[in-house]
Amino acid sequence: MKQIPIDKYNIAWFKLAEYVSRGEKERALGVYRLLSHSFDDAAFALQLEGDILWSFNDRGAIDKYYEAAQLYKKDARVLQAAAVYEHLVTLHPDSIVCLLHLVDLYVILDAKSKVASNLAVLAELVLGLVAQKKASQELVLENLKEFVERLMVHQDAQQLNNFLSRLNATNGFYYQQVVEYIREKSNV
Repeated sequence: MKQIPIDKYNIAWFKLAEYVSRGEKERALGVYRLLSHSFDDAAFALQLEGDILWSFNDRGAIDKYYEAAQLYKKDARVLQAAAVYEHLVTLHPDSIVCLLHLVDLYVILDAKSKVASNLAVLAELVLGLVAQKKASQELVLENLKEFVERLMVHQDAQQLNNFLSRLNATNGFYYQQVVEYIREKSNV
């Protein structure tokens, strides 16, 4: 952190908490902006801004959390990135993108049970996307390929076969596309 007199630093935190508790969003963000100059950690600053925005039910918090998670990941702070993505998933449980990132992070952390549970949630979300008639074919195929790639990396043949049989029962076209994608990846 940059050098700031400790008493002014503490007062700023108390003022921030006071403004948040009183529902004074602009004042809280003003104090945050002043405080953020004292942080050497951009990811933490974004996460804090997300926390402040979320306390006011501002959906812009999701973007701040996502940016923070990306910075944590870029800085190889995998555990912090995973924690922020977990928070994002609780705020936005049907976010396939966040769950894909979370699976990648749990693979790095070698958290096999977390990988498996998040892959199971992803399977349901992706199959739900396939079942929707309003989602674009491009979006559905992109999400299917991303999900299947995670299954292949995780090397869970049983889960992959189960998913493929459910996909075939739901939509034969997408099933054929995914099988072709798996063949291409297997030949590489």
